[in-house]
Amino acid sequence: MLFRSNNRPLVPNKPTFDFGHPSCDKAKGWIKVNNSQTEVTYQLTASGNAVSSDASGNFIEVDGGSSYVVVARGNICSNNSDGVTINPRPNVPGKPTLDVTHPTCTNDKGQIKVSNKETNVTYTLLQGSSSLVSASAGDFSSVDPGDYVVQANGKSCNSNSDVTHVNNKPYKPATPKFTIDHPTCTRAKGTITILEADANATYSLDLNGSSVPAVDGAFAEVDPGTYQVVAKGNSFNSCSNGSGATVNPAPPQPHDIEATITQSNTQNCNRGGKIEITTWGNDKE
Repeated sequence: MLFRSNNRPLVPNKPTFDFGHPSCDKAKGWIKVNNSQTEVTYQLTASGNAVSSDASGNFIEVDGGSSYVVVARGNICSNNSDGVTINPRPNVPGKPTLDVTHPTCTNDKGQIKVSNKETNVTYTLLQGSSSLVSASAGDFSSVDPGDYVVQANGKSCNSNSDVTHVNNKPYKPATPKFTIDHPTCTRAKGTITILEADANATYSLDLNGSSVPAVDGAFAEVDPGTYQVVAKGNSFNSCSNGSGATVNPAPPQPHDIEATITQSNTQNCNRGGKIEITTWGNDKE
């Protein structure tokens, strides 16, 4: 009787591999067998449990924080690699979200605040490639107009906000200059004339909440009183600037003079007539 001895079954080579850990930019690690064989399937295991299989032994989405063994499986036999531990991903700060306060008529600078602040994270204000200032609380005051990015700096990794813009300060005209023609004996009202008028501003005369626009750079027929001459920029959201103006009352007018007249006695050559004032004007001394 003849006995036939079968060939020895394929025994896969012990897998060797390269690997990489998760990083700031990549959430998963990887393991790649570098001595893969045909007719062999590679299985990634953790704590004896199969995680994934790949014919070429290329595992590209490997969770960090665990130890792994690559098993090379032939039809009958298998062979295990040495173990490898894939590190956890380093802490990546959250992408900063920002609240922006723009300059106003009374404040030349803006403000940027991080609204999703984290502990153990420092925040840096960037403009272009320049680092301007760091703040653990993520609050940046006295910020000039321009484009900015806030970077969250963790122990190993950073995260950048979207670009944010701080507007220019609203336009504010110069304090108005003007001349005042006060009432006179012959004119009961005054006139205020704007000097060096700003072409980018509109002028008004304000009194007790009422506002009168200038006509041809002047305010005519102005009653005596105290006013604000206000210049307001013509652009959207622009500022105002004002200066006080006082129009004096008209000088007092004297009353009509009343008098009695005594005629001279024509028979007395040495005696003249007489005029006697009975009512004086206001300017009598």
